[in-house]
Formats: sequence, C-alpha cells, structure tokens
Amino acid sequence: MRRGVIFNLLAIALFSAILYAAFAMNASRLQVFARATDLLVAGKVEYVWDDVTEDATNSISTGIVQEDYNLTVYDTLPPICGQSICNLASLPLDYVYFVRNYSQPDMEVRFLAPGANETEISNETTAIVIHPFEMEYYYPQYAHNEMFLYIPDAVTVPPSPLNWINLELNFSDYNFSGSPSWGKYWSCTPPAAECVAVNVTLRDANGTRWSSSNYWFNTDKKSVLDIYFTGCTTNVNIGKQQAGDRKTIDVINSCGNAKTAMTMNFNTLNYWVDFLAKIRVRDVNYNASRAALTTDLGK
Repeated sequence: MRRGVIFNLLAIALFSAILYAAFAMNASRLQVFARATDLLVAGKVEYVWDDVTEDATNSISTGIVQEDYNLTVYDTLPPICGQSICNLASLPLDYVYFVRNYSQPDMEVRFLAPGANETEISNETTAIVIHPFEMEYYYPQYAHNEMFLYIPDAVTVPPSPLNWINLELNFSDYNFSGSPSWGKYWSCTPPAAECVAVNVTLRDANGTRWSSSNYWFNTDKKSVLDIYFTGCTTNVNIGKQQAGDRKTIDVINSCGNAKTAMTMNFNTLNYWVDFLAKIRVRDVNYNASRAALTTDLGK
C-alpha cells in the first residue's frame, strides 16, 4: 500500500517536472521568437528610415556643415530631383504610397511639425535655427527658389558673435549679360551697430566669376544687388526693407538652377544648429518607430 502511494507520488512529481519543462521550453521559445520579431521589426524600420531620409535629403537639397568657427549651409534653388525640379508638395504622399504598396506595406512614413503633429513637408516653413543667437535660415516654402537669413538686431550689436558671412551663388543655366551691380547700397563702418560683413561671389554657366567690392552692409536698410543674365534678371537683397522685417539676407533665384553656399563665421564655438521638423517611420503592426530631427539629413 505504501509502495503504491509512493509510486503515485513519484509519477505525479515526474509528470509535473515534465510539464514544467515543457512550459519553460515553450516560454523560452516564445522569448526567442519575440526577440527575433523585435530584431526583424527594428531592421525593417531602419531600412525604410535609411531609404526615406536619403530620398528626402536629395529632394530638399540642403546640407549643413559645422566646422569649428564656420557654419556652412549648402543649398539648391530650386531643389533638383534627377533631371527635373522636385515636386515637394507630393513627395511625402508619393513615398507613403510606394512604401505601403510596393516596399513595406506595414510601414508608415510621416513628417512631423515642431509640436510632433503630423504635417506635409511641403507646407513647413520651419527654419534652420542657429542657437544661442536665434539666427534663422529659412524658405517661404520647401519647394523653394528663394531663401532668407534672419539676423536678430542683438547679434549685430558690438561685440558681435558674427564675424562675417560668405555667400556664393553658382548659376548653371544662364550667362551674365552685364556686370552685376548694386542698385542700392547702404554701407556702414564697424564697429557700429546693425553692421555686418558680407562677401558675395557669383558664377554663371560659363564659369565667369564676379565678386562684390562692397563688404560692410547696414542691416537696418535694404541694399539690392541686381544680377543680369541673357533673358533673365534676379536679385540678392541685404538688409531690412522695413522695421520688423525678418529677411536680413534675401536670395531670390528666378533664373534656372543655382547652387548656393552660405558660410557664417563666428568668434565662438559655443553655438549649435536645430532643424525643428522631424521624420517618423513606424511599423503599424508592432508600433515600433524611429523619429529624428531632419537636421540629420544634412550631416
């Protein structure tokens, strides 16, 4: 009788051990499966992220290089996609359609405004902000043929943290029909307030180079550089048109395509750049996502 009880107890214990081992093995398999799924989802998110940021970089055509005391913004006015001008208004929607129907149907691509609300990148007027000076490099819209640099009055008050600005424009479709000239030029004598040093250099499609002899500009008044091409005229404006104007430098390109480079030289290394718009890529099934500032695109 006792042997029967002991045998039954041993059988129950053995069965329980086998059952526990089975549950433990199953739980381990589930953990391995969950980990593998996480890695797979993360890999998909990263893949789409790399793809969309590359496409967005090419479409926005803006690059930011910070090197010691120099900050340079490279741009194309208007941005070029392949052999044609980008249609940035349709870029986000076209890309989402492609990702969902041909590439990764369970992925979501979104552009976010500063408040993390969904937006279309073509509607954003978010500036590249240079802190702590609160200078802003921005466009009226992303499908741009015009760009602005805003320099707050406090930045031009001595001792100014801004030493000088070098502005280069390379026009690829038109040739000079005459020498560019300042229709209006308002000079200043440093270290006066509202006084900034700007060197402007232009090149046409033939490679002909023109450099401005005017260097010091009164930012409280509007100086106008007229650029004459065969069949086309465009402008560079330096200084405010009126009180409260946020266009300290206004580059307008209505003559084909132009590559620009604006270098700002500071007397301090204590500055940083912020581009407030974000891109978010998300797996809709697992709610795994990556979102980062579009500053990353220019690096």
